Amino acid sequence: MEKTTLTVNDFNLKYSFESGQPLSFYADFLNNELAYTAKNHIVNIKQENNKIILKSDDIIFAKKELISRFRLKDPMKTIYNEISTDSFMAESISRYKGLHITLNDPWETLVVFIISQNNNIRNIRNSVLKLIELFGTETEFKTKNFPALNDLLNAKENDFKKCSVGFRAKYLKNAVDYCTNNLDLYKLKQKDYETIVQELLQVNGVGNKIADCVALMGYGKLEAFPIDIWIKRILEKIYFKGNKTDIKILKSFAMQKWEKYAGYAQQYLYWNARNNFNSY
Repeated sequence: MEKTTLTVNDFNLKYSFESGQPLSFYADFLNNELAYTAKNHIVNIKQENNKIILKSDDIIFAKKELISRFRLKDPMKTIYNEISTDSFMAESISRYKGLHITLNDPWETLVVFIISQNNNIRNIRNSVLKLIELFGTETEFKTKNFPALNDLLNAKENDFKKCSVGFRAKYLKNAVDYCTNNLDLYKLKQKDYETIVQELLQVNGVGNKIADCVALMGYGKLEAFPIDIWIKRILEKIYFKGNKTDIKILKSFAMQKWEKYAGYAQQYLYWNARNNFNSY
C-alpha cells in the first residue's frame, strides 16, 4: 500500500461521512479512519487535525478520489458566508464545521436513496452491504465494488428482496430497467438542475426528495434542497413558528434563502436536526 499526507482546511471527515450521504451506507469507519473500495482500488483515509493520511494500492487514483468525492476544492469560507443567514444556521455551522457535501457516482447515489426511503440508517447499511455482497464485482484484494448498472441487468425483483429491501425491491428492479432502456444517467451530468430532477422523477419509485438527493450528491447540483421528515420539522420549528407547512412552500423558502448553496445549508440543517432536534 502506498501512503501520502495532505493538508486540508475546513474539512471534517467524521461529520462528512456520518451525515447520511452514500458512503455512510457501506463504507467502514472506525477511529476517524475511513476504508472503502472504489473502481477496483482500496481507499483508506485517516484524519488527524488538518492532515489527511491517505493509503491505497494506487495513491494517484486515491488522491483524485478523495479530492473529488469529498469536494475538497469547494470554497468553504465563501459557502459559510453565503449560508450563515441567521443565528440557527450559524450555530449549525459552528457545531459541524468541516462537514462537506460528497460527490458520488449517480447510479450508486440513486440506488442508495431508493433503499433509504422510509428506512433507518442501520437497515439501509445492512441492505446496501448485502447488495454489494450479492452483485458487486470482486477486486484483486478480495473486496467488492458497489454494483454498477450492468452488474444488475439480470437481477429479478426477488433477488433484490434477498437484500432485505422489502417493498423497495420493485423500485430497484424498475430503476435498473428504466436506466438501461430509457435514461443514461451519465449523460445527465451536463444538464441543469431542473432537467436532472425532471428526468429522475420519471423513474418509478423516485419522488422529489430522492431526485434532489441524487441531484445534490450524484451530480453536484449545490442548489438542490432535499426535504425529508427531519428537514421539514426543523424548517417549520425554526423558520415557520412551528406551523405545519407544505413542502413546496418550504422548498421555495429554502432555495430563495440559501440560493446556489442551498444544498450545503440543507446538510447542516439536517445533521443538526438529527442530533439536536429536541434541544430547540
